[in-house]
Amino acid sequence: MGNNFDIWFNQFEEGWKVRVVENEHLLNICFLQFISTINKVRYIYGGQYKTVNISGFKIQQSGTGKGVGDGYVHDLLRHLNYNVCKLNSFTEAGVIGTLNTNHKGHTEVYKGALGEYDFIWVDEARNLIVGNQWSQGLLEVINGYLDDGRIFKRLAKGEIKYWSNCNFGTGTFFFGKLKPTVLTTGLFQRALFSYKTYTKQDIIRISKKYDELAFKNYITDLLPVFKTFEELKNNLNFDKYNVSKTEHKNYIIKMDIEASRKFGELVDNYFNKEIFNQVSDNRLKDILTSFLIRYKELGHKIMCLYSVWNQYDSINLDSVDYAFNVIKQQLNYVLEFISEVFEGKSFDNEDLGREDIKQKKIITTKQTIVTIIKNNPGMIKTEFRNYIQKNKRGIKVGELQIIGKLLPQLIDDNIIREETEEHNRTHLYLN
Repeated sequence: MGNNFDIWFNQFEEGWKVRVVENEHLLNICFLQFISTINKVRYIYGGQYKTVNISGFKIQQSGTGKGVGDGYVHDLLRHLNYNVCKLNSFTEAGVIGTLNTNHKGHTEVYKGALGEYDFIWVDEARNLIVGNQWSQGLLEVINGYLDDGRIFKRLAKGEIKYWSNCNFGTGTFFFGKLKPTVLTTGLFQRALFSYKTYTKQDIIRISKKYDELAFKNYITDLLPVFKTFEELKNNLNFDKYNVSKTEHKNYIIKMDIEASRKFGELVDNYFNKEIFNQVSDNRLKDILTSFLIRYKELGHKIMCLYSVWNQYDSINLDSVDYAFNVIKQQLNYVLEFISEVFEGKSFDNEDLGREDIKQKKIITTKQTIVTIIKNNPGMIKTEFRNYIQKNKRGIKVGELQIIGKLLPQLIDDNIIREETEEHNRTHLYLN
């Protein structure tokens, strides 16, 4: 039997060469995001049915191409008639959803992007990890979703809850020294993670390579890749794994105990010999340990995809090597990240300092906006604008930023609400 998984990977790589400059370290992650969105088969482990949803979280500087790979996945899935979208950032309303009370007094759930799409490309994930009071609730919901595909959020008006198979690709670059607690939130353990830093010389080199993409042509270079994937998808057979006796199909594959043991042994040995003792601080060792079991589960998902794409009867030993190589790289990313951020190796402090100061100003200004609306409930936007023009205490950014970005973000995050009242004027209230 030929290796269909490799055929899909090689075809994905052909399109990657057309669209993406360098960033080979993201190739496996983006490919797994792609095929896990197409996959319909669950696997059984520990007496549970496990859904194979794989999302990606990438950390590297802006302008180095981390979003281009997700954009390629987005466009390829769209060509294959999957429901995809691009969001600029994570917000609770945009990603999870909102509640609305209709004219009859009934509360209705409006699903966010996770409930509407098969794949989401989120350009900036900073909202998930800033560590403020607004990001914590969003992060908790995202982590729960990555565990079992269930969205659940309790609000004063009711509950937002639904199931989803949506994957997302996203990333950011850190804007200051982060506390170790950021890595204990669970997000990094549940998604495929990459970490890479670039020097200014690296970015200049990438920029020059980017200029050469002008030679690439959609019709001759990329469209054939998309067309080939149409044929490959049509030949993909999930029905082999259908165990349902009814019209509602249920695709399941079992894992061989030998494969589970072999994979677990490889991961444990590598973790003990190459990862665990590479940091000295006990808190950091505890953080590293929190990745071990989660990464085994990610490995099982990868083994499932490898086996299904090759039409194996079960998840067998043939799937172990590929999955282990991906997880081994994941562990190295985590180790390098922890070492760089928390054990004294320095970034370009001047660049990060500016970003850090900017972010602090934004957070302070958002908190000030919330206080203004709290103390002046029902003020219209014109009154709000006049207020911030005259009262500068706590206002750390310009009016254009506040009106054009910060206030809309607070409204999207369901922290502030707008209500249209008499004379068709919009009034602002704190939720």
